[in-house]
Amino acid sequence: MSVKVKLIDGQHQYFMGIMNEFYGVLNEASPLEATLHHMLDELIGYAKFHFSTEEKYFDLYDFELKDEHNALHRAYEKKVDEFKKSFEDGGGVDIASDLLDFLEQWWVNHINVEDKKYSQCFNEHGLDGA
Repeated sequence: MSVKVKLIDGQHQYFMGIMNEFYGVLNEASPLEATLHHMLDELIGYAKFHFSTEEKYFDLYDFELKDEHNALHRAYEKKVDEFKKSFEDGGGVDIASDLLDFLEQWWVNHINVEDKKYSQCFNEHGLDGA
């Protein structure tokens, strides 16, 4: 799932690690609501950090598809915020499980399709390839 930019690939790997940890929490015999809430916050916070990294380089390198890509980021944030609100409103583990399914599908598609569109641009401007 490499986008051939070490910095971005490292962030993707870190995010996948958070998702794996989240998955582990969901599969425990009696997951704790506080732990799930913390994991949701970490997933949301790291995604925002990651998106800001990509968007900084979109602007710096005048990436031609930046508006479309940024719109995908905003749509993702809106959807995840909806999941978080449902979780906080009592949706519990069921919402968290649906969120994890959404995250897995979204990230695999986003990295393998959308993020690869900026690889050449970033590499040409000096971000190291992986």
